[in-house]
Amino acid sequence: MNPLGIFGWIYSGLTLEEVAKTVSGEGFQYIKLRLRETFIVSPGEKLTLSRVREVKKMLDAYGLKAAPVAGYVNIVDPNPESRESKLCLFEELTEYCQELGTAYIATETGSLHPTEPWADHENNRTEKAWNDMLTALERLRGTAKKNGVTLLLEGYVNNVMGTTESASRVVRELGSDHLGFVLDPFNYFTPRDLEEQEAAFTRIFEAIAPYAYVAHAKDVIYTDKGIETPKVGAGRADWSLYAGMLKRDMPELPLILEHLKRDEAGECRRLVMEAFGE
Repeated sequence: MNPLGIFGWIYSGLTLEEVAKTVSGEGFQYIKLRLRETFIVSPGEKLTLSRVREVKKMLDAYGLKAAPVAGYVNIVDPNPESRESKLCLFEELTEYCQELGTAYIATETGSLHPTEPWADHENNRTEKAWNDMLTALERLRGTAKKNGVTLLLEGYVNNVMGTTESASRVVRELGSDHLGFVLDPFNYFTPRDLEEQEAAFTRIFEAIAPYAYVAHAKDVIYTDKGIETPKVGAGRADWSLYAGMLKRDMPELPLILEHLKRDEAGECRRLVMEAFGE
């Protein structure tokens, strides 16, 4: 089955060594990090190359690999000053990826919602939003390329890149040089897709998988609040379909557990392994 990993921020409150020891002890091979976690740098402390090298040394000591760095920012933030600050932060993070042992950094494309960066907004589907997103992507990809890093985009139904069609359009318009995707089918699901899951997974894999360098493991459900993407097993996704496609088409792709609590890691890992028939 695919090598498993987990998002590091669920271990907030532990030291770096405690995080590495716990993740390794729970049977994971990868960890996805935000480089400003409190177990990496204290609040207000500056991230430095020496500290990143210490993190890499600790991961090595416990046999862990760094998944793509989590550089999630709203790249189309409607506030120009806030957007510029976020883009600069992302560019800074690309400088540390290689030292951490990964050549990838990930972000979603964001939303024009004035206060909630992952909430839907009617202007997300305008050509202006699309062009603003492409402008930001060109800039971020250029910085990533300079640092030997590939920029990975994670689609989400509420964001500017919210459909498989829009993901394919990104590739058509920008190409795939130092630009790829996070394979996260759950983020693309519509209510109709939940009723036609085989077709939905197939469509998503066809558009995203050829350019994907990491996959996410969670679930999806729609409520009166809209889309929710909870931990594995807490939604309506047919995990046997997802696991089967990964096993058949992309067995080496790291699969990272997301949207879970620390004490749920073992159960989520078990559910994923069962879906793979392990």
